[in-house]
Amino acid sequence: MVETPSKQTFHRVALWTSIICLSWFFMQAVHEFGHISAALMTGGTILLIDLHPLHISHTLISPNPQPVIVIWAGPIVGVLLPLVLYLVCCKFFQNMVHLLRFFAGFCLIANGAYLGSIAIEAVGDARDFLVENVPIYFPLTFAIITVPSGFLLWNNQGAIFGIGKNGRTISLQESGIAVSMLIIWIGIASFCFPITFGQ
Repeated sequence: MVETPSKQTFHRVALWTSIICLSWFFMQAVHEFGHISAALMTGGTILLIDLHPLHISHTLISPNPQPVIVIWAGPIVGVLLPLVLYLVCCKFFQNMVHLLRFFAGFCLIANGAYLGSIAIEAVGDARDFLVENVPIYFPLTFAIITVPSGFLLWNNQGAIFGIGKNGRTISLQESGIAVSMLIIWIGIASFCFPITFGQ
């Protein structure tokens, strides 16, 4: 049965929306994993982990003996781990390459823009760098490298997500799986987070 253009548009928008939202949520999870790992390795104590879908993710650490290392670990792990997963998929899971490529690019852009905010209005980790007297050119250099790299990974990937004149057809099954994964993640994260320790 041939789908009408309106149904195909619906499937495409459902897929795009789900992938972007899932990328946002998992990007935050990988970023916080970096902070948490560094804190534990440097003798810090985790008091709270918040990955609730309606919150901006954050990890509360106190005491934090090596704050600069912990701050850097978030964005560094946040871009390197997705890139490693993408490279693994290139070799072993070809059917998932486009998804991991998009996610890796998303993480590069998001983490880079996050630290790049130090030049305009520092928030989160960028603000913490200023508190710890980290020279502004370090996070700016990180942003200058990662943001263009993320867009480079996204280059020529539109068609596989159904974008443009040559965009492939997105099936109801494909968009349905993406939406279902998003709903499941929102349910799990809403129920489990924030997590507090020792309180």
